Amino acid sequence: MRRVGILLADLFDEREFLYPYYRIAEAGYTPVVIGLEAKEYRAKSGFAWKAEAAAEEAPPLEGLLIPGASPPTTCGGASRSSPWCGRWRGRENL
Repeated sequence: MRRVGILLADLFDEREFLYPYYRIAEAGYTPVVIGLEAKEYRAKSGFAWKAEAAAEEAPPLEGLLIPGASPPTTCGGASRSSPWCGRWRGRENL
């Protein structure tokens, strides 16, 4: 199965999440929504979506989409030096 991960965190912009989610599916990949935890996250507008996998338990991926139009000052609500950001460095399956 060809999977592409999409990172999700609270206060995401649903337009930056939903459009790529459906384009990934249309391209023949299975979108896998990944969060710090496998839980429901709320967008700025109140829209909600559940991450199906926690970062540490994500399946092997062919790609990773990080929605956003500007560089974050935090990584999903964690400081840049946290393990949350470090988990993605050196992952051989990304």
